[in-house]
Amino acid sequence: MLVENFLFLRPEWLYGLLLIGAIALFRSRRQHKSQKQPLIAPHLSPNLVHYAVQNKMQHYFLYPLAILTLIALAGPSWQKISTPIYDIKKAQVLIMDMSYSMYATDIKPDRLSQEKYKAMDLIKAWDEGEKALVAYAGDAFTLSPLTRDSNAILNHIPNLTPEIMPVMGSNADAALQKAITLLTNAGYTKGHIVFMTDGISPTQADSMLDRLKGTAWVVSVLALATEKGAPITLANGKLVSDKQGNIVIATLNSAPLIKVTNATHGLYQTFQSDNQDVLQLASFFKQQSAQKNDSANNLFERAKDAGYWFTFVIAILFLGLFRKGFFYLLLFCVGLPLSSTHVEASIWNNNQQNAYQAYQDKDYKHAAELYENNFDKGAALYKNKKYSDALSAFTEVIKKDPNNAHAFYNQGNSFAKLDELDNAIQAYQRALILKKDFTQAQRNKEIVMQEKQKQKKQAQNKKSKQQKKQDGKNKKQQAQKNNKQDPDKKSNKASKDNKDSKDSTSKKDERSKTEKNQQEKKKQQTKNNNDDKNKNAQQAQQPPLPAKKESLKEKNKKQKDKARTSAQKNNKKKTLKNNNPPLMGITKSKDKINKEYQALPNWLKNMPDDPSLLLQNKMRIEYRKRALSQPVQPQNNGIIW
Repeated sequence: MLVENFLFLRPEWLYGLLLIGAIALFRSRRQHKSQKQPLIAPHLSPNLVHYAVQNKMQHYFLYPLAILTLIALAGPSWQKISTPIYDIKKAQVLIMDMSYSMYATDIKPDRLSQEKYKAMDLIKAWDEGEKALVAYAGDAFTLSPLTRDSNAILNHIPNLTPEIMPVMGSNADAALQKAITLLTNAGYTKGHIVFMTDGISPTQADSMLDRLKGTAWVVSVLALATEKGAPITLANGKLVSDKQGNIVIATLNSAPLIKVTNATHGLYQTFQSDNQDVLQLASFFKQQSAQKNDSANNLFERAKDAGYWFTFVIAILFLGLFRKGFFYLLLFCVGLPLSSTHVEASIWNNNQQNAYQAYQDKDYKHAAELYENNFDKGAALYKNKKYSDALSAFTEVIKKDPNNAHAFYNQGNSFAKLDELDNAIQAYQRALILKKDFTQAQRNKEIVMQEKQKQKKQAQNKKSKQQKKQDGKNKKQQAQKNNKQDPDKKSNKASKDNKDSKDSTSKKDERSKTEKNQQEKKKQQTKNNNDDKNKNAQQAQQPPLPAKKESLKEKNKKQKDKARTSAQKNNKKKTLKNNNPPLMGITKSKDKINKEYQALPNWLKNMPDDPSLLLQNKMRIEYRKRALSQPVQPQNNGIIW
């Protein structure tokens, strides 16, 4: 069996044996020639010249040492190792929320735009397995079935808007059902379902948990909202209001989302501008998706490299190349580390050993400088109270090993020290998902949650105190205003009495003036009546003018005006033609385009170029088919967001 399995993994190193043979042959011939042709006579040379005795033992060690080194480098192997093959069967479904609340602007520029960016980055990061895309509002629709082609999904995402959805609302349970049917129809028993949403209602969370009970589906959530919230600004610039006319503020309720992710051992992430949320979601399902096949047909046999066994023989032969100085060097190497009890950065230790010793001596700054491993470096930085640097070190560890529970635990501790309590809770949650019996992570998570509740209570107490202070200030200001208004009222009464006396005198003067005016008006009316009588007598003596002549003159004037306007229009057209000669190249290109368009079939001419319109028509047709077979029950209770 050993002879059959024997082979060299790197046989190109064996060509070095030819070089060693050529060197040995050259040295032997050179020595043979020097012995045959001496410069001094043989009977005189013993008395005149003393030859140095060559150490022939070095040659006996040198050539075997070189030969064994080449054999070791060639990788001899006489054993085989059987390893099972891991089939990566991964299926993931991305669900995008297309309700009108995604138009809220608490995440700039708005939630919908960030959702599209995050979705495209996540699809690109899913480089293995099959993926699908589902969009939902009042009902859920499959935009792309399970496929390995990422571009087929990426082409749909930029065209998604709430306006193209057939039904308004937010029915997350229908989207979950649609994702599960996609996975089960493809033959998967495990899968990762990722929601990108700004929230679900508690009743929907309960129905989703009932649907997921007893299954192996993992549900993760990327929450694209904030607790403060913002108004919903529609595409036409209007703000969404409720039935009472109040402006709607869409806020994040994270409790139902966390409830679903915890029940399915999923990952809950909030929006992060540095794209760490997408990276963690992309790497989350790698460990769960690997399925191990232990059958004999799925075993892979590989040769085991046994070259390291030759290192012991090479070390022994290497000692033969030295004289007594080798033993002094050996004593120096052994005695130097034993010379002092407090071991510092020894030249005989590597950086990791020196860093560990510095860490044990509580010299955390020096340990952080020496550590090459990010995990140990982060621990040293954390002990040195450099929490932000420690956080960056642990995030680097998570990027390389996303299934390291201890890295997430230390990341949570760093977040907690930086007072980022929400991120700390998420990190502890991820550590508990990877390691269920992680008691330290559970204890720290509870402590951080209690601290978060304390901070909320303190913030509420501060607001109430500030409100009380503001109310007291307002009361004082109102009292001061009232005091100022009392003397003003007294002065107003005195001024009113003076005004009344003045008004009585002014009324008497006005009566006398009105009587004089009435007498003057009567005299003027009598004069006007006499003038009118004289004018009527004069008009009766003059003959009347013919009305036909006046009508003819008006007609002639109208005709002349029309002729002038038409002449002006013709002159303008002539000047435009003279100033703008026709462009022949453009007309020819237009003719070519028209010919090509006419050559197209009618069904292709009638097809619209708007991709969003095609998606809208596709979802409307699917919705009508569902309504015919099974009536769709709306879940929004009249609320469009």
